[in-house]
Amino acid sequence: MELDIKPFQARLERLAFNNHIEIVQFAKINKKPYTVAMVLAQSFNEYMFNNFSEEKFNYHLNLIKTHIENVAYRIFHLFKIEGYRAEVLPPLYLTSENKDCEINKEMAKLAGIGNTGKKGFFVHPNHGVKVVLCSILTDAPLEVDKEFKIDLCKKCSICDENDFFEAVKKCPYGKEKTYWR
Repeated sequence: MELDIKPFQARLERLAFNNHIEIVQFAKINKKPYTVAMVLAQSFNEYMFNNFSEEKFNYHLNLIKTHIENVAYRIFHLFKIEGYRAEVLPPLYLTSENKDCEINKEMAKLAGIGNTGKKGFFVHPNHGVKVVLCSILTDAPLEVDKEFKIDLCKKCSICDENDFFEAVKKCPYGKEKTYWR
């Protein structure tokens, strides 16, 4: 008996949302043997970035990364239980530089979450660069979202004119208190 994919996809989304993941979207990919990326995104607030020391900020950022990765592995296990292949890419924040993180940014763009801006930062229209990404690649036949095609940073030069922390603080995206979905 073949699995009805819509209830399964809804179950995957519920698992993420019930575990306080703010954004869940799906991308069509061609990374054999995988055809779909389920992308999780979790933002952190302005207060954390502006008022914490670098040490305290990194501590809290690692808590967010650990949380999103734990949720990703719970989802990974659901894929496996249902007989699908799956792979979790490590969480990404801003300028993490490794192959998996670059793939995470591409998956998030394909899933319609945001785009990669100047200096390699991933930018979300509502959260700016204050977002952690994590992707689960799978061969499950899930419904996918539309790719994000707007270049949010096209006319902006804040990243070029400021150091890392000042650029993040001044980013015009991420100032509003709205939610993506």
